[in-house]
Amino acid sequence: HRIRQIGVAIRSLASAQPYRLRKFRSRQLAGRLADLKAHTRYQFVHHDQFGVSPYVDPRLPSTLATHNVESEIFRLGSLAARSLIRRAWAAVEAAKLRRAEPRLCRRFDTVFVLSQHDAGLLTSLGVAGSRVLPIPVDAPGEAPEASPPGPHLLTIGSMSWFGVEDGLLWFHDQVLPRIRAAVPGVVWHLVGAGAGPRIRALAGDNVIIHGYLPDAEPVISASRVCLVPLHIAGGVRIKLIEMLARGLPCVATEVGAQGLAFVDSEGGFRRDDPARFADAVNRLLLDDDLWRETARRGWQYVRRTHTRSAIAL
Repeated sequence: HRIRQIGVAIRSLASAQPYRLRKFRSRQLAGRLADLKAHTRYQFVHHDQFGVSPYVDPRLPSTLATHNVESEIFRLGSLAARSLIRRAWAAVEAAKLRRAEPRLCRRFDTVFVLSQHDAGLLTSLGVAGSRVLPIPVDAPGEAPEASPPGPHLLTIGSMSWFGVEDGLLWFHDQVLPRIRAAVPGVVWHLVGAGAGPRIRALAGDNVIIHGYLPDAEPVISASRVCLVPLHIAGGVRIKLIEMLARGLPCVATEVGAQGLAFVDSEGGFRRDDPARFADAVNRLLLDDDLWRETARRGWQYVRRTHTRSAIAL
């Protein structure tokens, strides 16, 4: 799959169509949709993710749920990717998406986004009236009262996207040594599918690459701080919200926490500078009272903003 997508990405350079649309082109899907509409009368059609937006039928009321503002992700990639080749490719893709994204979004009756941040980005592209549909998560009815675990750090989620790889390598090279200087026994757990060779090469020296775990609960329960060190991303980090809901404090970059309105110590800290990122992690590792207060306030934040009952209001 990875090799096929690299081929699609390379071929997209010679096309005016963005890679993010070419990636999801499917004759089988187009044929199946035509067959369904030929035999069934639909009141409206919902499209999930930008990649399927070209399949919109102007004869039917249609909605689109965008998980990200795609042009913004690639704009960030053009600025922050570690590889110069990736930066150049991302810049080309961002330019194509800035043309295609608003044109396709305007073909829908309603466009749903995950945050006010993304709604603002679409507005800046000329797509007005998008509706924010926050992500609901389950949160315990009472504040978590667990004792602070040992010095274990957690990064959880899919690792196949190059923006994730770049962020993890940044953390390993520029932040983790500063944490080890203060907490020598710290252990970093990476949980999620799709890790490439550069991520897998980090294994060892108290860095544990778990890959996909059918049951990640034991690792999550033993972790003291969740890390979201991303500089290239879009939408909202669902895993971050889930960790806050269960009382696991997080430290994230601004991009890693974008779309979420928590303030410092309200479940986590936002830090872009490597030294300040490490300092926030160290404080949570070494100060039990701060850890408990941050965990409690993170749970309160999720209860107030991301549970089903809060969203229904």
